[in-house]
Order: sequence, then structure tokens, then C-alpha cells
Amino acid sequence: MINIKKLIILNIAIIFSIGNVSCLAEEHNINEILQLIQKDIKTLEKAVYSSSTNVGNKSQNFSNKNSEDVLTRHLLKLSEIETQFQSLTNKFEEINFKLDKLSSRLSKVQADNQIRFQDIENVTSSSNTTKKKILRKKKKN
Repeated sequence: MINIKKLIILNIAIIFSIGNVSCLAEEHNINEILQLIQKDIKTLEKAVYSSSTNVGNKSQNFSNKNSEDVLTRHLLKLSEIETQFQSLTNKFEEINFKLDKLSSRLSKVQADNQIRFQDIENVTSSSNTTKKKILRKKKKN
């Protein structure tokens, strides 16, 4: 009973975690995953409530087997979701790393371009002043 409550809480935590990573996955896939998790939670709730209301020995054995099957199935699905979540987290970290590298490269290119433009401006302004000086000397002569 406690394990089932833990699984329900864990499923809810996973739902919130998947919501935080939704920027990496398509909304359609997330909606499908959420619907599956909701369906699984309902199945778990049915298993919990049906096992608590069954009184007979035979019905209790059947209920225990049924809930064990449901728990096993949910544990496998939970394991799959954990694997998918780890994969998404890895992809997220990888993308963040690439964005940081790209941002630093862009900053370097901007700084380099700014220096080059300043050099070009200095060269053109100095050439203009030398041309003006030469023209002034010619006019005086």
C-alpha cells in the first residue's frame, strides 16, 4: 500500500519534471505521455481501492496477483520514463553547452569586427588628412 502511494507520488513528480523539459520535446508527444501516465495512475488507484475493499480470501489472492501485475507493469513503465528523462536531460545539457560555445564565439567575432572597423576608420581618416595636407601644399605652391 505504501509502495503504491510512493509510485503515485513518483508519477506525479515525473509529470512535473516532464513539464519542465517540455521545450525540448514536441507538445504532442508530451500530451500522449501525460495521458498514459494519467491512465496508469487511474489503474493504480483502482488496484489500490479494489484490494482494500475485497474481503474474501480468493478475491484477495486474485486482487494481490492483479495488483502485483499492475505494479510490475508500472515499474517497467517508470523505468522507461526515467531513461527517457535522462536522455532528455543529456540532450538539454548538450544544447546548453553548444549555446554557450556559440555565444562565446559570437562575442569574439563581434569584438574582432569592432577592432577591424576601428582600424579601417583610422586608416581612412588618416589618409584623408594626408590628402588634405597634400592639397593644401599644392594650393600654396
